[in-house]
Amino acid sequence: MRRLSFLVLFAAACGDGGPAAPARPPAPAQQPPAAASALPDRVKYDQILIAFKGSYEKAETARTREEARDLAYGILERVQSGIDFVALKDEFSDDRNPQHGTALGPYDTAKDGMPREGMEIPMSHLHKGLAEVVYRLKVGEVGIVDFDERRFPIGWLVVKRLK
Repeated sequence: MRRLSFLVLFAAACGDGGPAAPARPPAPAQQPPAAASALPDRVKYDQILIAFKGSYEKAETARTREEARDLAYGILERVQSGIDFVALKDEFSDDRNPQHGTALGPYDTAKDGMPREGMEIPMSHLHKGLAEVVYRLKVGEVGIVDFDERRFPIGWLVVKRLK
């Protein structure tokens, strides 16, 4: 009898067989992470950080999240159409030297376990979203790192792989 009453309660909790809740849209397709051996050992990249108010304490901006996203994707389109990356970085990047006001970068990074050369940043020290994009790009390619509170919490990043 207990088993039967449990099943009745379970069935009641599952719904009355009426219309089902609307299905969630499918998650966007994501590329599987590349195997570590398939990644380049070292990467040199440049970046344009587009922050929004409250996302990056070093950026003095009043941009909303939506304005930052639109600006970042607009910059990506401009770079892909042939406009000079460095000129756009100098004009728009929120990642700046506090003493001189100049845009920072380029940066060197290496896979974990590689002997460091110069000022290379270990891959594990990069935001996860950045590492996934920059190590996937081919030399000369440009991509974007989308804002994500856990994977890239400081805004949007337009990146160009240099080496």
